[in-house]
Amino acid sequence: MANWKPQNLGNLGVLVLIVCFLGFVCFSLVGFRHVTKQHPETKDWRHFEVTEVRPEDQEVISVILIFNNATKNEVFRDEFNRTMTSLFRHATIEMDIYIISDEESYTLAEEILAENPSVSYKTIRFDISEVIEKLADTVYSMQELFSSVELPYFQNILFHISPAIHRVMPTFVHRSIMIDVDLKFLGDIRLLYDQFRHFNDTHLIGIANEQQPTYRHLFKEYRHQNPRTIIGDPPPNGLPGFNSGVILLDLEKMRNSHLYNTLLEKEKIEELAKHFMLSGYLGDQDFYTLVNLVHREMFYQLPCEFNRQLSTWWLNHGYEDVADLYINCTNDVIIYHGNGKSPIPE
Repeated sequence: MANWKPQNLGNLGVLVLIVCFLGFVCFSLVGFRHVTKQHPETKDWRHFEVTEVRPEDQEVISVILIFNNATKNEVFRDEFNRTMTSLFRHATIEMDIYIISDEESYTLAEEILAENPSVSYKTIRFDISEVIEKLADTVYSMQELFSSVELPYFQNILFHISPAIHRVMPTFVHRSIMIDVDLKFLGDIRLLYDQFRHFNDTHLIGIANEQQPTYRHLFKEYRHQNPRTIIGDPPPNGLPGFNSGVILLDLEKMRNSHLYNTLLEKEKIEELAKHFMLSGYLGDQDFYTLVNLVHREMFYQLPCEFNRQLSTWWLNHGYEDVADLYINCTNDVIIYHGNGKSPIPE
C-alpha cells in the first residue's frame, strides 16, 4: 500500500467537491423547464421508449393531447391557444405534455406554449402516423363502428385513439389526463388530477357524463324495444352516456386489465354495439359509453364541473322537453368544454 500523506486528504476533498458540482448540474438539466424530444422508433408494441425521465420524487402531471394538421386550421390553432393559455394561467404544478401530432403542428404547439412561461413543463412529441400504426387493429375497428358519413368531422381516426393509448404511453407513466383542445380552464389542473384519489380498486377511467340527450337518441332503437331501460335517461338515476373531452386514465390498470384489453378487440366491440343497437358516430366516447353498460365498475364518474359542456344542439332538434335534465350542473365550473363549436364565456 502506498504511504498516506496529509496532503492526500486535501486532494480528496477537492475531488469530492467537483463530483458534487457535476451531479448538481446534471440534476438541474433533467428538471429544466422546457425540454422537447422527438418520439423514437421502437419494436415494443406496449409503449414507445421515452428514456428522458424526471427524478422519482419530482411531482409532475402527465397530460396527453392531440394537435394535428393545425397549420391548415386557424380555428383549431385558436382553440389550442385558448386551452393551453388558460391551463397555464391557473396551473401550480409541473407538467409533462405528450403531444400526438405531425411535425409542423408540434413546432406550432411549442411556439404557443413558449408564450406561457408561468409553470415548469416539458413536451414530448408522439408522431401521429406511428401512433395510428401501433394501434391500427383497435382504432380502425372503432372508426368503422363509431363514425358516420353524414358527420365527416367525427370520421377522423384521431377520435378513436384514447381507449388504447396505454399501449403507446411509456410504462413509467402510471396515470395521465387526456384532454380535447376546445377547453377553457377556470381552475388549477391539479384539482382535476386530485380526482384520481377517488378511484377505487376497479376504476380504470374517470370521465364525465354527456350533458345532452345524445345517447337517448343514439339508443332509441334499444329504448323502443326495452321501454323500462335507464340507458339514455338523464342523471341521477339514468345512464346518459359519457363525454370524452376530459378523461382521467389510470394507465397502469389499463395495461394490466385482461378484461379491458379484451374489450378492445374488434369482435367484442361489435358484439356490444349489436346487442345495444348503437349506431354511434362520436368515436371513443361511444366505446366508453358501451363498456359502461356492462362494466360500470371500470369507470369513475367525473363531476360535471370538470367538463362543463356548452353544446345545446339537441335542445333544438327534437328533445326540447328533456334537454335541460341532462345539462343540470350547479357546481362552480373548473373546465368549460366548447363542444360542437359552442362559444365559451369570457
